[in-house]
Parts: sequence; C-alpha cells; structure tokens
Amino acid sequence: MDLRAYILQFDCLASTEIRLPPFKGSAIRGAFFSALRGDFCLDRRVPGCSSCQVRQSCPVSALLATVDESSVRGIEVARPCTIEPPLETQTLYRPGDPLSFGVTLFGNAWELLAYVVLGVRRMGEIGLGNRPLAPGRFSIQQIKAIDPISGRSQHVYSCDENLVRCPDVPVVHSTILSACESLAGQTSVTLELLTPMRLIADGVLVKAISFPVLARRILRRLTDLTRSACGSHPDFDHEQLLIQAETVETAEDRTHWVDVSSFSSRQGRSTPIGGLMGQITFEGDLKPFAPWLLWGTITHVG
Repeated sequence: MDLRAYILQFDCLASTEIRLPPFKGSAIRGAFFSALRGDFCLDRRVPGCSSCQVRQSCPVSALLATVDESSVRGIEVARPCTIEPPLETQTLYRPGDPLSFGVTLFGNAWELLAYVVLGVRRMGEIGLGNRPLAPGRFSIQQIKAIDPISGRSQHVYSCDENLVRCPDVPVVHSTILSACESLAGQTSVTLELLTPMRLIADGVLVKAISFPVLARRILRRLTDLTRSACGSHPDFDHEQLLIQAETVETAEDRTHWVDVSSFSSRQGRSTPIGGLMGQITFEGDLKPFAPWLLWGTITHVG
C-alpha cells in the first residue's frame, strides 16, 4: 500500500488566556482553516472551494477542502490532513501554559509542509477559542515529526533557530507490517476511543459499534485516502475482508455516547459532532485485520 502518513507534533505556549471546549479538535481545525484561508486563499470572492476556478493551485483547497471532479464518490474527496487534538480535560490555558496538538499529512500533502507551519504560526497570532470577544494567542516552541508505530522522531523546528527542516520519518505500510508480527496469534483486541467516534452506516447514526461496521469504515477510509492523497489503490481484498469481519464478535462494550456540537461561524449554525467514547473489546480471527486496525489509529475513522 502506497499510503504514507507524516505526523507533526506542535508544542506551543499560550501567550494570552485561551479558553477551549473539552473536545478541542473542532476549535483547532476551524482556527487552522481560517488562518490558511486568510493568508493563502487565491480567491476569497467565491463561497467555497468547489466553485473556485483556481482551486487546483490553492494550498487551502489541497489541504482542507479537496476537490476532484473525476472522483466516483462525489466531487469532495478525502482530505489529506487531520488534526490530533489535545486529549487533556483542561479548558483554560493561562499565559505560559503548554498547549500541544498534532497535524497529520497524508501522501502528496507532505509537499505542503511549509503552508502547514505558516498556517499554525498564523493561527497562534490570530488566536483561537473565546471568539469573538478575546481569542487566545500562542507561540510555537518546537515541531517534531513522529512515527508512533516505530517510536522514531525527528526535529523539525525550534523557536530558537527559526528554521524549518524537512524530516523523513513517515508511517509506511512496511512499518505497520513489522509491528503486526508481534501480534501473531492474538484473538482479542481492545480499542480505546479517545475522542467521540461518529459513524454513519446505511444512513443511520451508529450508537453501538460492531466489528463489521468498524472494518468497513476503516477500509473505506484507507481506500479514499490512498486514492486522493497518493493517486493509487490499496492492495487488499475489500470484499473478502468484510466477509471475514462478520466472524469477529464484540466481547465487551464499555463505550458511551457523548453529545458534542460545533459552531461554524461561516455557516452560522451548530453541527452535532458527538459520538462514542470508551473501550470496546473484539474477539475472533483478527490476524487479517491487524494492519488495518493500526492504520485506523493513524488515519482516524469517524
């Protein structure tokens, strides 16, 4: 499989007071999009990227509003960029408090690293949270590229040097397969949902996860990302894996539903983004799914 994931960890310090919701991903994603659009959008007169005539040359569209007219699954394809939000329960950051989050780039999106760094820097200058009265500002102290599967990391940026380096520690399929060797023979797995997982299956909101539903979502996510970010197709037997997924059962479900909403200033309304959190244990023949479960922890699935 050609998919590559470049995980960047941004370690920052609050410059002014920052107030964020308990689940911070939406707030960081929205502030990041606004910063990119404010500095790099090539035509702010149009309402969205899908109607922009110069979107093929725009880093904002390439990162956060990917458009592909040739896609068989609709013009808006999988974004090659995800946000890894802070997982702590802290909602108030005072000046000098640390604030860390991640940005993951997939496939060819790595070529837009400079825009990501500049976008996060600009986001810190504009501020996030507390809007519109007193958005909190922050400064980037350092950036690291990490591979959580192998444990490798590389230095990308330090505020002392003010120089961005281009590292080479992507998560690749060979690393995933090597990690799976230690899982040989394992017949159970426990997944921990650290942020709300919101899945739609057959047009219905999923309130209880089954392994077939989860497997279908992971495989679809990997297929879409590999197509949009790498221009290729993952080499797995989608239909056979889904048949095998039916034999994996839920051994213990300790998940619970969390209601969360996100307000979009652009759309002027709130959108529900709640989902399931907690732990769930599956049992069965998991060997065929080990690589895809590991990839799911990197790519996100809902």
